[in-house]
This record gives sequence, C-alpha cells and structure tokens, in this order.
Amino acid sequence: MTLDESRQAISAESESASSCESAPHLCRCFSVSKATVQKAIAHHGLRSVDQVTACTDAGGACTGCHRGIRLMLAEHHGDPTLAALPRRRGL
Repeated sequence: MTLDESRQAISAESESASSCESAPHLCRCFSVSKATVQKAIAHHGLRSVDQVTACTDAGGACTGCHRGIRLMLAEHHGDPTLAALPRRRGL
C-alpha cells in the first residue's frame, strides 16, 4: 500500500468517525495541536501512537485522533505501513 492509498483509506474512515482531528487541535480531549505532535515526532523520533501518547498525551482518551496520528507518523517517516490500522489481538 502506498502512502497516498493509506492517506485515502484513513480519510475515508475519518468521515464516518467522530473527528478529533479538526483544527486547531489534533486531540481535543487533551487539547494537543497537530504542531505539537509533529514536533514530538521529529524531535524524539516517535514511530507509534503509543509513543506519541506517552510523549504528548494525544490519543490517550477517546482514541478518535489515532488515525490522524498514524497518518502523521507515516508522512514524517515516509513509511506507509505506519498508517496501517493495528492488528487486533486474539483474532
């Protein structure tokens, strides 16, 4: 899956989900901006939603911004696999 395909898939999913990704905040639950997440990813080399949450709190409550965080990780690292949905355990 290419980065553009990942972007389109995440965008399609976001349309039907409640959006925590609207400006100015990526994560409304903790009032974390997209800029804050971008800086944390770049400065600390973060590669997962869990790492972003530990560093910024974004994604630590309703999880509605996880798609946006995954897309930001994929874009920053140029790795579309980072935008993929995590596999469910036990299935």
